[in-house]
Amino acid sequence: MNSVNLLGRTTKDIEVNTTNSGKSVCSFSLAVSGYNDKTDFIDCQAWEKKAEALAKYVSKGQRIGVSGRISTRTYEDKSGNKRKAVEVVVNDFYFADGKKDAGQAVQQPMSDNDKFEEVADEGDLPF
Repeated sequence: MNSVNLLGRTTKDIEVNTTNSGKSVCSFSLAVSGYNDKTDFIDCQAWEKKAEALAKYVSKGQRIGVSGRISTRTYEDKSGNKRKAVEVVVNDFYFADGKKDAGQAVQQPMSDNDKFEEVADEGDLPF
């Protein structure tokens, strides 16, 4: 099984490119909290409508969740050295930040209806 789920912040604005065959693609990094207070920077790639939606609605520093699969590829750099790239190919994504209002997160105060109240323990379970 090849399945990845990540939650992190984008490291820059996402830009869409077009391949020679006319497909839309974007590549971006996601800063993800790792173990021992270490931040991991994970390279991600999205194609076609997902790439266009990410570029349109996601900006630098925004927290998003992605699910997808690990993909590896080899390529030759400008110096002729063989390199290997490991990326997450995004199948789905979601917005993890709250709604924005003029660039700021909307904070709504808790109403009295939102507060929890303690329920008395009657000792018997209902099932």
